[in-house]
Amino acid sequence: MDIKVIELNNLVKEILSEERYQHSLAVAECAGMLAARFGLDTHKAELAGLGHDITKEFSAAEQKDYALLHSVYLPDGDDFPQILHGRTAAFFIKEKLNFYDNEVDGAMYKHTTCSEEMNELDKIIFIADGITPRHHLFTAKQQQMLEEFELNRLFYEALKNKINYCLLTGKIIYGAALEWYNKLAVIYKGE
Repeated sequence: MDIKVIELNNLVKEILSEERYQHSLAVAECAGMLAARFGLDTHKAELAGLGHDITKEFSAAEQKDYALLHSVYLPDGDDFPQILHGRTAAFFIKEKLNFYDNEVDGAMYKHTTCSEEMNELDKIIFIADGITPRHHLFTAKQQQMLEEFELNRLFYEALKNKINYCLLTGKIIYGAALEWYNKLAVIYKGE
């Protein structure tokens, strides 16, 4: 195992609750599997998956303070605390482990939002975060999707799941996610 993976794993385990740590391990595993399937760098996918939620359990005030301290862009003011952890994770890991990789950081940064600028690794982390085999709501249909669907279709399915989750739990849906969903819905209409 790579030294950065070991260091990041130790930091994630130290900071997060056991449940969130297990989720991060599952996302890393799923991201690595998807990266291999789609011919991407599995190491970067696993690092991004492992670190994606490292600041998620910070309070909303801690998220905002950390973001302001490190000049992290605050989307639409401070109405989106659930989005900030993706943006602060990369800065936190850089600060604590002196580790920076543009692709890994970008995937962590973007996993809470969506935009047309997302690259393949960004999409893989978003997918793995929302459709991970270790998740208690994981279904046989989702397993089939992970094995058979092309990347953009998987991304569309994960985005649908995320939007449904936000609607059911009363969470705010970031505007760019709705725009991206609408564009993908036209492509995958009826499938």
